Amino acid sequence: MEWLRNLDQEVVRIVNQEWNSPTLDAFFRVATWIGLGSVQAVILIALLVGRRTRRIGAHALIAWLLASAVSFALKASLVRYRPSNLVETIVPPDERIFFSSFPSGHTITAFAIAVSLLLTLSKEARWVGILAVVLATLVGISRIYRGVHWPTDVVAAAAAGTACALAVNLGSEAFSRRSGK
Repeated sequence: MEWLRNLDQEVVRIVNQEWNSPTLDAFFRVATWIGLGSVQAVILIALLVGRRTRRIGAHALIAWLLASAVSFALKASLVRYRPSNLVETIVPPDERIFFSSFPSGHTITAFAIAVSLLLTLSKEARWVGILAVVLATLVGISRIYRGVHWPTDVVAAAAAGTACALAVNLGSEAFSRRSGK
């Protein structure tokens, strides 16, 4: 596992320090903002309010709630310090977080919503789901860039968020088959 820790550290060094620039600071601040629970809640509410998007919003909401619960449980049970604990890591003042690194909460919920959209949108609107997955990926990269997550935190969160969306989708399909809808 030493090789994985070395890879984590090297990727953080490159993304957090070598990529560092005022332009990317602003870009990744916005990407991180997309991963905030409050921003995601507004998106979900907008989907739930629309008559045409209510079912899609319900799937995404359930996936988001499941992903949030998984993130909370993992953070509570696994102790992992963040790259922000390292002296050389560049950390914005609004990101002074030093504990509970695994998994990335921003990333797990962003992927849960994005993959849920990808799975439930019509073929004509599938591009929205693809765009959501791209945005979720940028959320994950932003967490590395801003010095608060290791790449393995982000990759695991993306996989877990995807799994949550898939589980909700499979559960919904099974329920529809059982109820004849």
